[in-house]
Amino acid sequence: MAQRKKIVFFLPSLGGGGAEMHLLRILNHGAWETLDPHLILARRSGAYEPALEPRIKRVHLLPRAVKSSTLSLLLACWPLRKALRELKPAVVCSLLNHATVAADFALGRGGDAPAFLIGLQNNVTRDLAPGRSVSSRWFKARVARAFGRADHFVALSHGVAGDFRKKFGRPRRQVSVIYNAGFDAQVLALSRDPLGGIERPPGRLLVACGRLTAQKNFPALLRAVALVRTKMPVTLWILGQGELRSRLESLVRELGLADAVRFLGFQPNPFKYIAQADAFVLSSDWEGFGNVIVEAMALGVPVISTACPFGPPEIITSGENGLLAPVGSVESLADAIVALCTDREFADRLGRAGKLRADDFRAERIAGQYEQLLNSLANGVAPGPALVPSSPNPVTV
Repeated sequence: MAQRKKIVFFLPSLGGGGAEMHLLRILNHGAWETLDPHLILARRSGAYEPALEPRIKRVHLLPRAVKSSTLSLLLACWPLRKALRELKPAVVCSLLNHATVAADFALGRGGDAPAFLIGLQNNVTRDLAPGRSVSSRWFKARVARAFGRADHFVALSHGVAGDFRKKFGRPRRQVSVIYNAGFDAQVLALSRDPLGGIERPPGRLLVACGRLTAQKNFPALLRAVALVRTKMPVTLWILGQGELRSRLESLVRELGLADAVRFLGFQPNPFKYIAQADAFVLSSDWEGFGNVIVEAMALGVPVISTACPFGPPEIITSGENGLLAPVGSVESLADAIVALCTDREFADRLGRAGKLRADDFRAERIAGQYEQLLNSLANGVAPGPALVPSSPNPVTV
């Protein structure tokens, strides 16, 4: 039997975000019959690491004491270079921009370097918009430099792929599209856990989940809830943490929503809260994909999302398996919430159709597509430009 070729995935740590959960699901659900995956982490203590299958080899570059992600990546560059020289992988894959900068340094420019695969996990035009600070501009320049030396790219949506090709001029053959691993059996199991110290409120419950940053546009959602509350009582739970929490709490008080909105912070098991919802709402101004949409759909919860670039319109066909609203439209979000909260037959139909749609993003299916791509790169074969079907909705960039 031929020896399996080594593949390295590199991350700062395994925990905290959608890209990390996506990679966890790929690693855990891949067959890995011809490839030998290794996960190199700058530091320990990622929230998702305990869930990683023991069969996946992992390497920690730094002591647990290094808590800063920026500092850990700077300190990890030389140890990463040493680890790659020892492992001699056929492919090195990075899914996050800041990890990509470190991986680019560690790989160097030698002719015997492994194939370098970069995952495009967000709207590149937004991510690399000119920064205000010198450090931000330097970092984004380094990301662009890493893009210039990569052998191949994998985008998590057709919109992200098109945006990247337009910005960087890469040919279609160098960019594959594989949707994110949206859910696995663990999501379904965790959704059945008891809530614990919090009780579900009476009446209609909305749930939102994401980092409290400008990208997620929670102010639009809060204003939509305020509009809905003039017509009917609803409660909103927000899962996540971030730098805008205090501003959002002030807006809640300003809108008179103190008794209607609860900030529940980061939750290691968000699924038990989402499963309780009458509707899940994503109010983002932009996304790369929108993992949490698929997770909610997999639980049979009807979903409302903005039609933001670039993920949700590729997942949802509005009126069939969810609802899409224009980006930033408070009134449209409010109308969609009222529609689902007043017409239970309509909401149930969307929930059932959404559950069927979510199956297209099951972890086992997506992991198989990644293995196909990595096998091609490991064997020096040019992959095809798209490993998933075209989007069900038009994608323009």
